[in-house]
Amino acid sequence: MIVIENLKKKFKKDWVLKGVNLTVDKGETKVIIGTSGCGKTVLLKHIIGLLKPDNGKIWVDGEDITTMGFRQLNKIRHKFGMVFQSSALFDSMSVEENLKLALRCVSDISVEEARQHIRHCLALVGLKKVEQLYPTELSGGMKKRVAIARAIVHNPTYILYDEPTTGLDPITADTITQLINRLKEQLGVTSIVVSHDIISTYKIADKVAMLHQGKIHFEGRTEELRQTTDPIVKQFIEARAPKIESVWQLKGERNEVQK
Repeated sequence: MIVIENLKKKFKKDWVLKGVNLTVDKGETKVIIGTSGCGKTVLLKHIIGLLKPDNGKIWVDGEDITTMGFRQLNKIRHKFGMVFQSSALFDSMSVEENLKLALRCVSDISVEEARQHIRHCLALVGLKKVEQLYPTELSGGMKKRVAIARAIVHNPTYILYDEPTTGLDPITADTITQLINRLKEQLGVTSIVVSHDIISTYKIADKVAMLHQGKIHFEGRTEELRQTTDPIVKQFIEARAPKIESVWQLKGERNEVQK
C-alpha cells in the first residue's frame, strides 16, 4: 500500500502540490488525471523518491520514504518499476542491454539466466527476437513495450506509468492499454498511471483521482467519473476548452499577458 499525506512541493515561489492526500491499495490500478502542468509527473517523482517534498509524508508498505537516506531509499526503489513518457531507452544500447542494465542493479544472476529472464519479460509484452535491435530501429509502440519490459524485469511490486499512450496512434495506444491490464492480472502488480487518455482510463482504472490546483479534486471509480456533475471534472473528461467569445477577447487577453 502507498499512502500520501498532505504532500506539498514548490519550485521557487510556485506551489505545485498544495496538500495531496491519496491512498493506493494493494493490487489496484489508480489513474491520476489532470490538465498539463498540474503536477502529475511531479507527484510520481515523489512516490519513487526522485524528489523530496517541502511538507508531508509518503508511506510505502508502512515506511515513510521522505525521511530516508540514499541507501534506504535505494532499497525501496527496488519495489518500483517506472515507465517514462518518452520511454527513456539508451540509444547506444541494444534492447537486451537496456533491460540487462535494469536487472543488474538488483540481481546477481548469471549471464545465461539474465538472457532467459529478459526474453521472458519481452515475451510478456508481446515482443520476440528484438534483443539485438537498437531503439532507433523500433517503432514508437515497440519502444513503449520495451520500456514496460524494463520496468518489470526485476519483478517489482509497483509499476508507475507516466503518460503510457502519449504519442501513439489509437490502435497502438489500445495495445498498451490491454498490456497494462494483462500485466496486472499475470503479475499481480499495483499500478499508478498518469494519463490524459480518457478512453484508456475507463479501460484500466479501478479508481481515478483528478489533480487540480495542487490537490486531489475528485476520486472515485470509473462509473462515478462518467456520472459526475462536477463542472471541473466534466470539462476535462469531455475535452471542452473555455469559450472564447470573440477574437477581440483573445487579443485583449494576449495584451494583458504582454503587460
